Amino acid sequence: MIRKVINIVAALTLIFFSLLVPFTSLTSGTNVSFQSSDGQWSDSEFLGKGRKFETVVTLFEAYKIKCNAANATLQRTTEKPPNLTLRSLFNDYDAPKWQVPLATMTTNSINALGPDCNRNGLLPKQWELASTRAKKYIASLAKHN
Repeated sequence: MIRKVINIVAALTLIFFSLLVPFTSLTSGTNVSFQSSDGQWSDSEFLGKGRKFETVVTLFEAYKIKCNAANATLQRTTEKPPNLTLRSLFNDYDAPKWQVPLATMTTNSINALGPDCNRNGLLPKQWELASTRAKKYIASLAKHN
């Protein structure tokens, strides 16, 4: 009898979590993709795994430092979802990520590693600079709301 109860509880727990995971993915908002204006870098959020806009912007700033791409700008390649969809209910369209200018995805964009210049990593001071620049950029987007 106890074994049967344990099996039922285990089955119900499994069912509960299998239903919860897709729901939390939907309620976390839209994963947004970005690229550099020079077409040499791209990356995206993965909200279900905790990869947020702040991380993407920091990696973009790191790309600009490491690859000497000071004139590159960040572009959003994900359009806002249509209104009245389940996913749109969980987006904050005033959030800084939606203030990044929208652009058409370039076919030559490379993943977050970027071109060869970015594959050797950054020094700690360069990471600190990238983080500082990312925070300033995000703050500037928030001011434009």
